[in-house]
Formats: sequence, C-alpha cells, structure tokens
Amino acid sequence: MDLTQLEMFNAVAEAGSITQAAAKVHRVPSNLTTRLRQLETELGVDLFIRENQRLRLSPAGHNFLRYSQQILALVDEARSVVAGDEPQGLFSLGSLESTAAVRIPATLAEFNRRYPKIQFSLSTGPSGTMLDGVLEGKLNAAFIDGPINHTAIGRDTGIPRGTDDRHATRICASNPCQSG
Repeated sequence: MDLTQLEMFNAVAEAGSITQAAAKVHRVPSNLTTRLRQLETELGVDLFIRENQRLRLSPAGHNFLRYSQQILALVDEARSVVAGDEPQGLFSLGSLESTAAVRIPATLAEFNRRYPKIQFSLSTGPSGTMLDGVLEGKLNAAFIDGPINHTAIGRDTGIPRGTDDRHATRICASNPCQSG
C-alpha cells in the first residue's frame, strides 16, 4: 500500500467513477483500475461495489476511507511542517535562574510572536551545567555568566568549535557575535 493508491482510492470514493477520479488525479483510468485492484488484493477485501459504470463503497470501503483520509491528512501536515522558510521546531535554551526570571521573558515573548512555529524548552541551572548542556547537544544555546574558558568553544564568538560555518553565520546574523 502506498500514498498514490490511497489518493486514487479517495478520488474514486469521492467521484464514484474511475473516469472522473482519473481526471482528478491526472492518471489514465486503466492505471486507477489496476492500482485499486492491487490495493484490494493486498487488503484482502473488496473496497467497492461495482455496478455498471458506477462504483460505490462497500462496508469495508467505508471503514477504510476514514483511515485513508486520516493518513493523507497526516502526510500533508508532515509536509507542511518541514516545508517552507519559516523557522520551526524545538529550541532548547539554557539559562541562569536569575536571567531566566528577569531578562528572558520579554525577549522570548517577542521571539514567539515573530516565530510562532518554534517551541521553546527552557532549562535553568549554573553556568557550568548550561555550558555542558550545549557541548553535549542537549541545549541549542545558553545564557551564562563570566568569560567562556573552554577549549571546545570559541572565545570570541561563544560558538562551539567545529560548528558548520554556515550555521555559525546564521547564529551571528540573528544575534550579532561580538569579539572579546
């Protein structure tokens, strides 16, 4: 079973006709007939009751239609989640408790307004713990105090050494990196 078969099945269920459904999915009718027969064989049931030039859903076809629609809706949702230029996903941020309480809320509120598809995960703790979280990949970034004295992190930028230059450029473009 594949997505094309599900799209064809839905089109035939909606149109009640192979010819009309074929036009909708931009295929020849014989292709739809073959693919629907393959789907029925794979499932071991007749999804349609065939009457003259019309098709109507069998009881099994009615049950299967709900699932087929849900699967295709989830595929569309998944495609829209990963498509486009708008930033999205989870951003894990670490911070000192005092910074998280006083300085971060207004900044995060503005960021959330601009980029609603980004979900934040905020962890608080001492600078060393936050720094370790960044280095271990558990945090995307962290607000810490004092100078950064760690061999794995660039002293001038605060960006982990070995970070892809293109990624570092994006970080610096959105949050200007300043030298020491």
